[in-house]
Amino acid sequence: MYGHEKAIRVLKQKYENEYFNAGIALAFSTHSRRNVTNNVENQWLLVGLIRIDDETQGDLLLG
Repeated sequence: MYGHEKAIRVLKQKYENEYFNAGIALAFSTHSRRNVTNNVENQWLLVGLIRIDDETQGDLLLG
């Protein structure tokens, strides 16, 4: 849709700027099927990126 160069710029903006400025957590997991296939123990895989936007809670006593 964007072409190679613009796609890279869009992805870099999203992940290197927006996500890291908001906060980011990486979700890792082991996958037994992949471990058996590759003959390794506890191979960790990145399975997700979690964007953490800090939001403050408003005053509960104000209606």
